[in-house]
Amino acid sequence: MRVNQYTRVLLTMQHDIKSSGRIRSIRNSGDLWLLVIAVYHFPNYFPKVMVAVDLLVESLSNQEEVELRAKIEALGIEVTKVPPKPSTNLDELQIAAELDKLSAKLDEVDQMISSAMAADPQVQSLLSSTADVWMPVITANADERRAFTVSENENNHEGFHSQ
Repeated sequence: MRVNQYTRVLLTMQHDIKSSGRIRSIRNSGDLWLLVIAVYHFPNYFPKVMVAVDLLVESLSNQEEVELRAKIEALGIEVTKVPPKPSTNLDELQIAAELDKLSAKLDEVDQMISSAMAADPQVQSLLSSTADVWMPVITANADERRAFTVSENENNHEGFHSQ
């Protein structure tokens, strides 16, 4: 996928929200995953995207999704974090402690994904069919994440402001 595809998705959704207050451009779960993946590449636009997701989910279910909003907000906080470059060298005990923390977080994510896949077979299908797009983002090391952020900031996003 290319940046211009994400931009198209986000611009179309922004236009839908402005014109009708709803997102008509998402017609299937694949489009929704495109939106989620776009969040990884455009973290600065996360608040706008989350308004779009909230409106979409609530319009589809005809009810307010408080739990989903909380989960999306938590995801937003995680995807917009960029690990800082270490200012000092860590000793082996500090590295081991950090690895333990990361391992615990990965266990939590694994549990959430497993329960989502068990609850809905479509989730497993979507994750499998879109893995080539989201896996590089999730498995990126700190330097690669910084590169994602730098390249995102270098792109021209005037379209988002001129709509």
